[in-house]
Amino acid sequence: MTIPLSSPAAARSALQQELAHGCLGIFGNLRYSPAQGGTARARRPGVLAQLHALWTNVKFLVGRVLGRARAQRDSVSNVRENSRRVGNLLGSLTAPAGDARARPRIVQALSDLAELSGGDLGMLPGAQESLDAYLDELQHKDILALCGGALSQPHAFEAVLNQVSSDIRPQSAEVLEQVKTALNQVKAMRNQQLARKIAQEPMERMAELFSSPSVDRKALAEQLMVLHAGVLKLGYDKSKGPPISQTLDFYLQSLPKESLQDMLSALRPERLNIGKELLSNVGMSRDESQAFGWLEYISQSLEREKCRRIQAELQGFNEALNQLGQAEKRLTACKVLCELNDLLEQVEQTGETAPEDLPEQARQVVRNCLSLLRDGQGNPDGPLTEDSLRKLDDAALINLRNLPRLRPFGLELVEPADAGRRRRQVLEWQVIQGIRDAFRVLSGDPVDMRAFMRQMRDLSDLELQRVQMPESTAQSPSEDEASRLESVCKQALEELYGARMPRARSLSPSNIHALQTVETMFAQVTPRLKKLIASDDYEVGGAVIMKHLHATRQLLSGMRNVLADMCAGDEADYSFAPPSRSAPDAMSGVLQRSLLEQYGVVYDPEKDEVAVPVTDSMRRLMVKAILEKPFQGAEETAEIVLPVNGVPKTYSAHISFVGDAHERNSICLSVRGAGADGRFFCFTWPKRDMAFEERKLALGGALDVLDQVAPGSLEGLTRLLNQQIGCRVLGGLHDMGEDQPYRLQCGTRIQPMDGQTSQLYDVQQNEDGSFRIHVKYVFEGFTVGLATWPNAMAGSIKSLDPDVFRWIQFQFTVDVSPDAAQMVLVEPPQFRYHLEQEAEGRG
Repeated sequence: MTIPLSSPAAARSALQQELAHGCLGIFGNLRYSPAQGGTARARRPGVLAQLHALWTNVKFLVGRVLGRARAQRDSVSNVRENSRRVGNLLGSLTAPAGDARARPRIVQALSDLAELSGGDLGMLPGAQESLDAYLDELQHKDILALCGGALSQPHAFEAVLNQVSSDIRPQSAEVLEQVKTALNQVKAMRNQQLARKIAQEPMERMAELFSSPSVDRKALAEQLMVLHAGVLKLGYDKSKGPPISQTLDFYLQSLPKESLQDMLSALRPERLNIGKELLSNVGMSRDESQAFGWLEYISQSLEREKCRRIQAELQGFNEALNQLGQAEKRLTACKVLCELNDLLEQVEQTGETAPEDLPEQARQVVRNCLSLLRDGQGNPDGPLTEDSLRKLDDAALINLRNLPRLRPFGLELVEPADAGRRRRQVLEWQVIQGIRDAFRVLSGDPVDMRAFMRQMRDLSDLELQRVQMPESTAQSPSEDEASRLESVCKQALEELYGARMPRARSLSPSNIHALQTVETMFAQVTPRLKKLIASDDYEVGGAVIMKHLHATRQLLSGMRNVLADMCAGDEADYSFAPPSRSAPDAMSGVLQRSLLEQYGVVYDPEKDEVAVPVTDSMRRLMVKAILEKPFQGAEETAEIVLPVNGVPKTYSAHISFVGDAHERNSICLSVRGAGADGRFFCFTWPKRDMAFEERKLALGGALDVLDQVAPGSLEGLTRLLNQQIGCRVLGGLHDMGEDQPYRLQCGTRIQPMDGQTSQLYDVQQNEDGSFRIHVKYVFEGFTVGLATWPNAMAGSIKSLDPDVFRWIQFQFTVDVSPDAAQMVLVEPPQFRYHLEQEAEGRG
């Protein structure tokens, strides 16, 4: 008996899979692909010889085409026969287990397949595909018929094999096992799908009923009977538990986390007990008695699924900690601890029954996380001390402070005694991470010079912040500072390579040469720029550029020295000589453009000249656009409730700040200063791309510190720290016209009209109570720009290549009065950008 395929497309698909090579002249071991060029060339043949060669080629091509067609026909015929054989076997297997008359048909069909396939249907063209296609197209009742047929009883299985020839009996057993495995997989999948459909409506309806103050007994009985009727349609292996339990398990496993929580909340054990009492006093038939008793199974299945999810989360925590690099593991460890705290809070608040080993598993997760957060030398055990906490930013630290349910499981912190020292430690660690990332870029093949130069410019910002901190080690003699930088660079390499430090030697001589090329360029540019900025119109902006160039040179020198120590004695041809004063032999155009984009300096190595395109008078145009007019909307405030040390607190801030920081996720805010009682407070919120709950914690921490160091001025300060600055920056760029620095390679001056915006504010309290605010505004990922120059294009919209990632950055520093009413420029505007017009190879 052959079971026909319901869908011809399924059969065609199976044939096409098997015949994919047939059209190319390949069938089995036979190949129709004669090689060409196998004989040596001779002199040009005569006409007769050419005609003879042509006739030979025609015969060959005709034979080749006919051979391919023959091979394809044979392949299709073969696959069809094998499909028929599989269908005959499945049709025979639908006979009852004790049907002796059907046994010969089963044996014949099985023997054919076993002999041809050698016991593996996957080796027989079209057999496995046909089996999958048949089972996929059968209805569920047909699947149940097969499962309850000739192979449903062990003795029937053996009786079939005993009648198969002993020569192919092992292969026949393997074929039957393959069929049974495929059948059971399809059956399990169908049961899961149907179980979800069958249980969904009655379970959701019962959840609504039990959520009501009084449970409708009649409606509850109806839903239980609907569930009972559906379960009877399914075919289950009863050795794996009652059918209702399996149905509920399949359904509950398919629910999202939030839906399961709603179900657990509605169908609490005490509420289900009310349902049991309501139904216990009703006269019942046998089916009703069975269905009404299923409330207990519902309770058990819910508890079972809840415990299964908890176990899966705990297992997922440990797996997440084993799959990342050293630096990522610290961030992941903090995230895992937060999620574990949420899990324990959920179990505690709902009063749910948890797995018996939950406390021990939670303790193990905490131990694993702490091992990743510890500093191995300064803090090998015990509570996390400053040595370990310095490697975390303040956002991560405030998260760890807000995990009270993990205290009994071993999470302890030793808070820094000096908040100022904590700030210095955070900056030092950020410098280490920045150098680590620079080493990572440097190890590329080839080195991405644009990325490396941007990384070094960002590093110079951090390094300058560090040296300007009170009690900074930068006040030590220069040789001590050089030693500190080399120590920092060594730690960065350890962060990058961990215990595999020898891999640092895998840097090729070309990587080292790239580092030295950059360092040589800075050595060449710095003294020439020093002469240039003596001019009146470059003094202010040039001095800022000089600071960044000097900080970058110091960092590059430290990186070179630590690599020299690391690679000492290596047989590779490394050269770590200090940079020469002469210009490099070949200065990359990319490197020169990066110097302009990142530091605002034009360098011509052939003429050995430098220039600064943006003069002080040009910068003053931007300052005028930003500071000349007062910021609007002092009365536009909004209240926001945020968690601070686990306690909700309400703050009143400017409405634009609330929108940017809380809703649009575009602000990062760092604050430090002294409170009214003289205590030093600081909070660093270093990144924008945080999950919503993490962002609420970070925003709460930042506003709490801002409120401590600027009581009564929070509304006024947040009026300044929002997108109004961005709007003024764009207006200033328009006013600068030809002089604005953001220009495409074609010379067009441009400002962004789409993309993402990041606002970074660093607020530091001065000794007189005023505030020094470092402002950094970044527009990135834009593909549409407004041309501002030349005049012929001014005001026109320019579409840019979407495959190029471009960005512009604007930063400056101001002092703000204690009441936030006045601003004075302290550090002039600095312009950075990357504005490729088209991807390389286009245009």
